[in-house]
Amino acid sequence: MKYIYSFLLLLALTLNSSVVKAQKSITDSTIGIGLIGAGAGFHLPFGDIADRFGACFSIGPNVWYKTDKNWVWGADFNYHFSGNIKNEKEILGNLKNEVGAIIDEGGQPALISILMRGYSFYGKVGKVIPLKFNNPNSGILIQFGAGYFRHKYAIGNIDNTAPQIKDDYRKGYDRLRAGVSFTQLIGYINLSDSRLTNFYGGIEIQESITSPLRDYDFSLMKKETGTNIDILVGFKIGWLFPLYGTATKAYYYY
Repeated sequence: MKYIYSFLLLLALTLNSSVVKAQKSITDSTIGIGLIGAGAGFHLPFGDIADRFGACFSIGPNVWYKTDKNWVWGADFNYHFSGNIKNEKEILGNLKNEVGAIIDEGGQPALISILMRGYSFYGKVGKVIPLKFNNPNSGILIQFGAGYFRHKYAIGNIDNTAPQIKDDYRKGYDRLRAGVSFTQLIGYINLSDSRLTNFYGGIEIQESITSPLRDYDFSLMKKETGTNIDILVGFKIGWLFPLYGTATKAYYYY
């Protein structure tokens, strides 16, 4: 994951060094703009992932560059999380006693939590289509992306007193999956001379083809196999910080 953050930082620095000060107001003409931002999303699962998780959230940075032709290029990173687990009872079922408890090393019921955790990253290309009522750098935003999606059950034990799910044993229950992923977004982007009113929002869809990454699943008593189609559909919004200087005002002398 640290390599992903390093890549996004390098991309941001490259954009920052390449963007020149705008010679016209952003309200007058299309200009090239580097954009660093942060987005947040709410997603509903469909396909195979819906058997495991309910509604989930995402947050993460994005680094984009909008050309003077209104093409948008860039990269996004998303951290996915949820506490809505569909099949929680079966995940650690072989560790539970007759009353459904997992006994810790002190002979007491262990406090166990199971959450959804994951991440995705995408390279993206898109287009801004200006509308009549706004400036030529704002309008309908259409984006397409390709990348990678990874998710698992994040199993926790308060005080770490249950040896059954410590260290590598925990990996035998988390059903880690990952694979190639595609995403589409259609929404609206607003860019202005003010750095405080730059944002985007829209409907986002992610389709992933994931495979199991663990060699053995203790709850299944075998290696998990098969390819899943994991789909997330939701709404995403984000704030953007433009990498351009204050627009130069024009003065006319007669």
